[in-house]
Amino acid sequence: MTSTASTCPALTPSAPALRAGWLMGLLQSWQQLRARRRAKLEMLALAELSEHTLDDINAPCWMHLEAKAQREAERQRLESFRMGSHQAW
Repeated sequence: MTSTASTCPALTPSAPALRAGWLMGLLQSWQQLRARRRAKLEMLALAELSEHTLDDINAPCWMHLEAKAQREAERQRLESFRMGSHQAW
């Protein structure tokens, strides 16, 4: 008498268990997407802060650099738009 894991009912997941696993995976993916989006928005918000404000809050060097890069990218985008050579952003 031989038994395999595929025929053993205790080892095969039930439909509700499969759905629960799928839903947990979907929830995790959604939470990761939201975290990435929130981080991106926070980085974009740095560009709104002036150098003096960043100095006042003792922001680390990387924040100063990120804010400067964001401001420069926005400046270049506006300049290319003014010159009529804008691309689809």
